Amino acid sequence: MQHEVDKIYFRVTFCDPDMTFPVVDPFVFLGMNLSEDDDGGEFYYFQNAVDLYKNGDARRVPGSPVSRLTKEHLAGDMLDVPSLVKMLSRGSRVAK
Repeated sequence: MQHEVDKIYFRVTFCDPDMTFPVVDPFVFLGMNLSEDDDGGEFYYFQNAVDLYKNGDARRVPGSPVSRLTKEHLAGDMLDVPSLVKMLSRGSRVAK
């Protein structure tokens, strides 16, 4: 999947070991390789959408928390809407 800057993606975690209680958090894709420390690799930066709304864009507000992911960590994380729906539809306790 090609991520688009300023678009919202979703991180799904689960409250239980059986993965039946999902927690969905929205994130905004900020871009790639935004830090001087990103030499020699591809790093994807995301900011929690609630944090961005309350505190401002991390690209303009120094010290704002971001999630920095490698391409390997990005696989299965930061889902678009169709991927989110597909993942959630597999949950046995999610209403259909």
